[in-house]
Amino acid sequence: MRSAIAGIILMGCVTGCAVPTRLASPALLADMERSKGPESMERSGNGLAALGQRTSAARRWLGVLLKGTPSAQSRAVAKLTSESGFALFGKEMERLSDGLLPKLAAQQMGQLNLLLGVYLMRTGRLDGSMKRLKAVDRADAQYLYGVILLGRGERGAARDVFLRVLQLAKGKKAHTAVGELATLAMARLSHEEKKTESARRYYLSIPLASPHFYKARQELAWVELAAGRFVDTLTQTALLMSPHFARYAANDREILQSAALLGLCRYADAKAVARGAKEKLNKVVKEVANFLRIRPDMRLYYVEATAAMVGVGSELRSKIWQTLLADAGFRRAFKLVDQIQRERRLLRDDPALRRLLMAELDERLIQAQKQAGRTVYRLLVAQLEELRQLRQRSEEILFELEQPKGRQSAPKEQTAGKGEQKQRWRYEGELWSDEVSAFRLSLSSSCSSADSR
Repeated sequence: MRSAIAGIILMGCVTGCAVPTRLASPALLADMERSKGPESMERSGNGLAALGQRTSAARRWLGVLLKGTPSAQSRAVAKLTSESGFALFGKEMERLSDGLLPKLAAQQMGQLNLLLGVYLMRTGRLDGSMKRLKAVDRADAQYLYGVILLGRGERGAARDVFLRVLQLAKGKKAHTAVGELATLAMARLSHEEKKTESARRYYLSIPLASPHFYKARQELAWVELAAGRFVDTLTQTALLMSPHFARYAANDREILQSAALLGLCRYADAKAVARGAKEKLNKVVKEVANFLRIRPDMRLYYVEATAAMVGVGSELRSKIWQTLLADAGFRRAFKLVDQIQRERRLLRDDPALRRLLMAELDERLIQAQKQAGRTVYRLLVAQLEELRQLRQRSEEILFELEQPKGRQSAPKEQTAGKGEQKQRWRYEGELWSDEVSAFRLSLSSSCSSADSR
């Protein structure tokens, strides 16, 4: 991902940037000139897709879905469900979500409900989204339905839905990723319900090859700390120090280590690690807060964040951008911007098609960059809050360690958040948000007064 971003910023392309060998045919150009009827829109969409103009094709397939014959609508649904840029076409999606739906076969109706459910979820209309998603007996739709339930505090119902997701995803390679997300959800719920062994089993079931392995073991380290298993906490943090995981932000690692060392009454080591954590967190908090200053255009958050990733910009030097690369919402936003930029480049040697498409692609690129900028801002605002909480934890540990001899204490219990909201389940506007939860340290006496610093 980082090399791909470098390609965009430094060279103006990623892969597949060669000059197209095919130009738009006269028939395609004629269809696009009169693309008001569903037949010409479908032909236009198919022709544009063959030329690599995927987002422009998706817009025309949406038109077919609104106006076409039942057979054409069925074909359009199948093509649209493979695209991620449909959320940019607000007018078409609004008409589709508010108007009469076409009559489709059960499978295609499920695909359409998933498409609409995701769109409504991203635009904040959760009641409508739940209605669509609940009707689709697929792992991805049910996972999103469970996330909305969870966000509304209906934990028991959400647990049942996540268990259903695990059944639907079992043995199906296409749903492996969503099955692992449901596994993470079950682990977190088990931890909140004080079912430590159940949480541990769920976390340990995430395989090393999974993109969620790091997150699972990172959260498991907090669970082990909460259970007073300090050696196991250190084991998990040591595992995640492998070069294989260097791309992940590890801002909580030193907090975990210092708390575990304190639990083992290794005061000198705990103090050294906690001091290093506080110094590091002070620097990162200052950087992120400065980056999040008000900017005249939301797109600048995206542009400057991606520049920092390849060392072009001077901000985010502490590599906090790793938080962005680890987030599925950011990766999706990045890929959409990349796709539109690629489509614009494909028009360089096709003047006729450029005349018909460039204006809509320019408008679409602005929308996609603004969307990406909002994603960057949202993720870094949440990250800043978490960093400040971690810095407070380092200060609490240091305060505990600097008390008079014999009054030191070890971590006994960790909870997360405030009151009954024990985890931050972020789902607003995005599909696969699964950021690290913020755990709060609670220190209580356990080490003997005879222990030395």
